[in-house]
Amino acid sequence: GAGARLVGIYTPARAPAQGQAVVLANSGIVERVQGKGTFVRFVPGQSFASPMAFSGGIKIAPFEHSNNKPHRLLEHGVIKADAALCQKLGLTAENPYVYKIVRCVDVSSEVDEVDYSYVPLSVCKDHTFDCEALKTFFLHDYICRYFNEKPTHIRIFVDTPLTSDMDLSLLNAPPEKLFSWDTFLYHGNQVLAVTTTVSMPKENRPFITLEF
Repeated sequence: GAGARLVGIYTPARAPAQGQAVVLANSGIVERVQGKGTFVRFVPGQSFASPMAFSGGIKIAPFEHSNNKPHRLLEHGVIKADAALCQKLGLTAENPYVYKIVRCVDVSSEVDEVDYSYVPLSVCKDHTFDCEALKTFFLHDYICRYFNEKPTHIRIFVDTPLTSDMDLSLLNAPPEKLFSWDTFLYHGNQVLAVTTTVSMPKENRPFITLEF
């Protein structure tokens, strides 16, 4: 079954692997057929009415492993978050300020993907950001290396709302055609940061690389 194949490929304990297959099935990502196995569900034209969350005992591969996705730092600095971003980060109207980091991925000299990262000033108030490091590391790696509060887990939401500060003109596609997902970094229940990735639509493209 799916649990046995996960164990064979990634060598986790069998029970957690089976449990993850159940979580995916309950989320509608895969379909379990008695006596046949577990299959990825695909419905042409399907879109989710609300963001879908993924979480588990896995980690994102380090930035250095993404040689095929050269990121370029576009801008960084303090901004005032709009209502949608405040809601994502749990900020109040009295303290709506965040440090914003924007990077893009270029493919064949065209922008293919843009990362909009936000760190509440309450989290980074005593930190001076290293521009060279921002060019090198993903945000979760950067925070692990440079912040006292280390991330304990992440959650990823797909088909997420965009915020008013995002310049989508970098991507040569109408907003309704773009694909987006949010990667939240947590320390316990505290949100340390969120990265919204906005990507050009493409079939059969890798979504994310994970290490077990």
